[in-house]
Amino acid sequence: MARADIDVTLQGGEEEGGLVRYEPGADLWGTVQVTPDSNIRCHHLWVRLQWHTEGRGDRDQGKVAVRDIFQGELYAGMPGVYPFRFVLPREPWSYAGHYVNIVWEIAVDVDVPWSVNPRYSQPFAMAPHMEAAMATGEQKRFDVALMAGGSSIVQVVKTLREMDPSLGLKDAKDLVDAAPSLVARRVSRRQAEIMKQTLEAAGASVEIR
Repeated sequence: MARADIDVTLQGGEEEGGLVRYEPGADLWGTVQVTPDSNIRCHHLWVRLQWHTEGRGDRDQGKVAVRDIFQGELYAGMPGVYPFRFVLPREPWSYAGHYVNIVWEIAVDVDVPWSVNPRYSQPFAMAPHMEAAMATGEQKRFDVALMAGGSSIVQVVKTLREMDPSLGLKDAKDLVDAAPSLVARRVSRRQAEIMKQTLEAAGASVEIR
């Protein structure tokens, strides 16, 4: 099995809470360093910009962009350093909630023949600075309205109960049957957006007010 030490250095952001934070839409650049244990042929050195959710409910993910930054020989004990650059999208923002987290990362995949590919991922944060968020009204409170349950009513009911474990089965069904109905009041924009994304993934129609 091919083995290699992989390290990712990120540039262009700010250190916050143990992660490098970037503004939505900003440039993210850096380097990948690969040091193999033995000589290996690298068909592709893939670097991916992606995000995924963690927590309750179905896992969601998005692969935003990919770069092939090297093809050739990697030599035992000799570190190779390869640059990359991405332009970040505007959303979804990084989020750490009670039920769901949104995690952004740079994922590295060393494509080698006839072996398990060495892989590595480096998380980072993508969200506006607090002062900028306040200036643009991001600290306002919002309501989340369920407009329709769609064709997957059972899944929507299940998702509502996963978002709020205190919600009984009958109460969740009543919310769907009464649509349009409010499912959350006075939450932050990020909380509202993640609830909207989660419910829409279950097949519901949702509106932020």
